[in-house]
Amino acid sequence: MGQTILAFTLIDFTDQRLAFAARILADLGALVVRVEGKGHPQVGPGYVLRNMNKHVMRLNLEREEGREVFLRLIKRAHALIDGAGSFACAISKEPPTELNPSLVHVSLKADGKGGLPDDYVVSASAGQMAAMGEGVFRSLPPGQNYYVLCLYGAIAVLLGLEKRDREGKGLYLELSLEECAISVIEDVLVRYRSGRAGAERGVDTSNNGLICTVDCKDGPFQIALPYGLETMMELLAADGIIGEPMEEGKGHGVIARAIKQWAASRTRNELFEMGQSMRLPFAPILSPFEVRKNVHLRSRRFIRQVKTEWAKHSIPSMPYRFSPSGRLKFRPPTPITDRLCKELLGLSDREFVALKDGGVL
Repeated sequence: MGQTILAFTLIDFTDQRLAFAARILADLGALVVRVEGKGHPQVGPGYVLRNMNKHVMRLNLEREEGREVFLRLIKRAHALIDGAGSFACAISKEPPTELNPSLVHVSLKADGKGGLPDDYVVSASAGQMAAMGEGVFRSLPPGQNYYVLCLYGAIAVLLGLEKRDREGKGLYLELSLEECAISVIEDVLVRYRSGRAGAERGVDTSNNGLICTVDCKDGPFQIALPYGLETMMELLAADGIIGEPMEEGKGHGVIARAIKQWAASRTRNELFEMGQSMRLPFAPILSPFEVRKNVHLRSRRFIRQVKTEWAKHSIPSMPYRFSPSGRLKFRPPTPITDRLCKELLGLSDREFVALKDGGVL
């Protein structure tokens, strides 16, 4: 049996970049209704991942009857998540909180004016790319900033519901994609102001330590030395790659290049075991395919097989467990049932059949 942590009705009216916010709450037991236009979306692994545990309601929003059904749903819901002003553009200019005074409305936006720029544009404008240094760089994984926005969006819904319960009225919350992107680079802005930021991409010199990526004989590897370089300098000197140790905190670029030369003749496993024996945080950089073989993830059944009417997919579950015996529900997105649809909308059998026969539902 799946555990239910939350108990409220949430309407998800976002595009696929932002659908993960409602998925987090659906995993915890919220009744999430994802509203989509008529027709079948491209149901690939990404769609399934972001919409697990949701009930999908497909409405003909080009027709007045379809928009009226949506408004009826809003009036009976506890919370709404939309993206970039999508509700105002597609449904109604009247704010949802005026239609339902007890509603918690969370809008995920790029800025105060609406719109969602490309993820890489935000990475550049929020300082993430500059924080990685100068020169040739590995691009950030696509969509990471959207996931951060979704995490904050899920938190905003919970905070909004708590505030509503205390004050007895609904509210509107707005989140900025750019501000969320800035929030994940921690103290980078502070270090830039104090002149302590790293100068080379792939080399981080914060806290007088050194973290760099290298290429071993069999793949990429991370060398992390967050608390001094003495041991690493001894290893480099033993191989004749570098001479006299440098003053602590100086010459990180030279040391990083020496480490890359030193690692190039070794395997990832060799370096990993060496780091473990010396209690140094060395680690191979694994591909997503290699991650699936991780013993810890397999023991917790973190990546599971999900079968839909179209295909079978390997989908990550959520990274929390509430008790040794309890499991959160884990089912693919499914079309909303007739019974649940009538219950949520307050429709009689006759009204429901008329809407369905008319192509609205």
